[in-house]
Amino acid sequence: MTVMIDTSAVPAPHRVEFWAKHSCDAYHPLHIGTDGTDRFWARMWADRLGPVGLYRIAAGPNTMRRTPKDILAGDPECLHVQIVLRGRLHGAQQHRATALNPGDITSYDTSYPAIFRADAPFDLL
Repeated sequence: MTVMIDTSAVPAPHRVEFWAKHSCDAYHPLHIGTDGTDRFWARMWADRLGPVGLYRIAAGPNTMRRTPKDILAGDPECLHVQIVLRGRLHGAQQHRATALNPGDITSYDTSYPAIFRADAPFDLL
C-alpha cells in the first residue's frame, strides 16, 4: 500500500485541518474533530484491488462525522467496510450504535449520516 496522507508533513497545530481536507479528497465530504490538536497525528495508506478501494488508517483520538450537509456536497453511494486492527471505535448510523474492538468488522453507508469516535489511537483497514 502507498502512503496517501501523512500528518507529520505539516506542523502540529495544522494537522487536524490537513487530515480533514485530505480525507474528504480521498473518500467523501466529512468533518474531523479532536480535543488535542497539538497532539493529533494520522496516516492513510491506499491501494486498489480492481474496482475496490482499500484504505488503512492509523490515527490518534478523533471523531469523524458525516452529516446530511456533507452527503449533499458529495455522495459516492458506496458501502465502507472496516476491520479494526488496533484500538477501539464507537460508531453510529441510522439509530444503531456499536463499540468496536480489534478484530471487529462494521460497515457504513455513505448515503446516510454517520459518526465514528476513537478515544485512543486506533488502526483500521
